[in-house]
Amino acid sequence: RLWKAAGCEDMTLELELVFTPRVSYVMYQNRMDAALAVTATNDGERLENLTFRLSSNPEFFQAVELRVDSISPGDSVDLRRHPSFKVDLDHEFISSLTERVDSEVTLDAVADGECVASESFRVTVLPFDDWPGCEMPETIASFVMPNAESLTTVRASASDILGSWGMSTSLEGYQGDRDRVLAIGAATYAALQKANINYVNPPAGFESNGQRVRVPDDVLGNHEGTCIDLAVLFASVLESIRINTLIFFVSGHAFAGFW
Repeated sequence: RLWKAAGCEDMTLELELVFTPRVSYVMYQNRMDAALAVTATNDGERLENLTFRLSSNPEFFQAVELRVDSISPGDSVDLRRHPSFKVDLDHEFISSLTERVDSEVTLDAVADGECVASESFRVTVLPFDDWPGCEMPETIASFVMPNAESLTTVRASASDILGSWGMSTSLEGYQGDRDRVLAIGAATYAALQKANINYVNPPAGFESNGQRVRVPDDVLGNHEGTCIDLAVLFASVLESIRINTLIFFVSGHAFAGFW
């Protein structure tokens, strides 16, 4: 969508603001650009000493303020190319959300202390655990958390299972041969089976794509999860042992694998 400010009849500055309509934790984690287009076009006489301010309400990124010496008649300025332009998503705000929040991003142009043009864009800030789905499938990796505290119990159980199979109880990743890696993967799977995790539909969400994902501590703490939650959990445990993982998506299902 492209929203352009019509402004007042005597104004000569036209602003273009295009923002990603949904912002989430995975965008922060993957350093994805939230601002897609931020431009100013001069349709009249030469403009000088302009200040542009990009802000949000509620604030999910630190306001950006830019100074532009001049814009000649007919010229456009891509403000994203300005050396001071940087939209830093607020990790603390985004990671604390448990429900979606509607925000408004506003671009103001100021000359001689007066706002001469303004444009806004509505943005939905999603909860911390929202995954956008197969429109960005690779972002599921944001929820693989090999340093989650709850994984210690799974690793201990996997070690015990290896011992019960008459094998070394070490979880040494790729230090052994292929059969050893397969044995560690199998023991990890068996340990998760012993955790008695029940299938439960994902937490309520109101987006048309994707779903909310339970992180490993929640799955193990509450003993519930979906196929995606369990795939993320399995991948988290294996990565904590330094085994490289994959998550596969097929119609209606997800599952994990490893190299």
